[in-house]
Amino acid sequence: MKSLDDLIEGARTKLVELGTKGHPYIATSLSTLEIQAVLQQEIGENDSLYLPAHHSPAYLVLLSEQGEAIDLRNLGKEE
Repeated sequence: MKSLDDLIEGARTKLVELGTKGHPYIATSLSTLEIQAVLQQEIGENDSLYLPAHHSPAYLVLLSEQGEAIDLRNLGKEE
């Protein structure tokens, strides 16, 4: 299991990579990344965490850092 610092660092790297590809809301996601990481650990899997849509990239990237199968390649692209 990754430490909180490792989760945040990996998620930060992925968010910056998404930002270089023109994904919207990266600044918002980076600004709340640490808060979301702590909340995910404290709240746990059984409770829900409400986040506005513009914070979802950080949430999804954190989940992917924890081993969830999330395809980040199409994140933010219209189908």
